[in-house]
This record gives sequence, C-alpha cells and structure tokens, in this order.
Amino acid sequence: MATISENIKRMRAKQGLTQDDLAKKASIKYSTLTKIEVGIVTKPSVQTIQKIAKSLGVSMEDLLDIVINNSLSILWNKKFSRNYNSQ
Repeated sequence: MATISENIKRMRAKQGLTQDDLAKKASIKYSTLTKIEVGIVTKPSVQTIQKIAKSLGVSMEDLLDIVINNSLSILWNKKFSRNYNSQ
C-alpha cells in the first residue's frame, strides 16, 4: 500500500523537483515537506495536501488515491466477511 508520503515523493521525482523546489512552489516549510515525505507527519492538513497537489499539478485525490482505495477495500472486506460469517 502506497502512502501519501510515497505518492508525493514519486510525483515530485517524476517532475524532477527537489524537496526545496516543491516546498517553495507550494509555499510550505521545507521541514514540513520533509517530515511528510519521511513519514513523521502521516496526516498532513487538508490545506497542506491541497498546496502540494496544486504545485504538482495533480488533484488531492491523486495524492490520496491509493490510500483511499485501500481503506475502502479493507472496510468492504470487513463488512463482507462479517455478513458472510453471520449467515
């Protein structure tokens, strides 16, 4: 499962941006971006995600897509197995 930090790193690298480049472009602190990318901050604010997404030219959903899809899959599987086991 990819995390938001992995998605940001991958998209940033794909565009040839350094962490400093992206932090400046997104108008966020360099330390904030590095903490997100190394996983110290695992739940950045919506505003921060929005700034990063805009700077990368992607939607917030693109940054969160794998995380959201995986969470929905887990919830679906839990509900399905609960319903299935109760029959």
